[in-house]
Amino acid sequence: MKTSLPKTAFAAALAVFLGVVGACAQTIVNGSFDENLPTFSASGFVSQSPTGWGAVTVTPYWIQSWDGVDTAAAFKVAAEDGAAFVGLQNNASSNTTATGLYQNNITGLTAGETYTVSFYIRARNVQSEEGNFSANISGGTSVILVSNIHASSTAWTLITANFTAASASINLGFTFRGINSEGITARNDQMIFIDNVSITPAIPEPSTYALLAALAIGIACVIVRRRSLR
Repeated sequence: MKTSLPKTAFAAALAVFLGVVGACAQTIVNGSFDENLPTFSASGFVSQSPTGWGAVTVTPYWIQSWDGVDTAAAFKVAAEDGAAFVGLQNNASSNTTATGLYQNNITGLTAGETYTVSFYIRARNVQSEEGNFSANISGGTSVILVSNIHASSTAWTLITANFTAASASINLGFTFRGINSEGITARNDQMIFIDNVSITPAIPEPSTYALLAALAIGIACVIVRRRSLR
């Protein structure tokens, strides 16, 4: 007689699996910059920090996703996700410090667990590709996620980095600094776009999946044996 995996065993194994990969609910506020959208100007942007985010040095641009038609839009770029994104502007000649965007007190993490920060970046134009972009975690411990990387102006690029939480809450920060190695004045004004920011539990190693499979089989065997003894 062929015995199928009992539903109760499957449910138990699923609960264990979710406990492993679901150690952290999404706690980023307004990660796609779509919440409480402002009234955008005719040019499709406002100089304002998005809901849930703070600024360093210069107020960021909150930019409306381009529909591909509006010729009045100052930034003819479609958001990577949703209806808006953020632009960090930095002048390579006048700014001695980087422009920044941050979110403090991101909660719901478990100390000692590994998480993945993911986000998309894109340079406004060719000269902005030279600028340096960095991201870091603080709170309990400081972790540099990426340092002095460059974005493409032709497409959104996904950036991911893992970190181990030192406490139940962290701070996440992004910085951008314009670089003009050629010294051409027209190349001083630079900007990077950011969108679709998230923090999720890191994907378990293959060995973890093997352990979960073995656990599911073990639970099934116990349930089947108990039923056979009734």
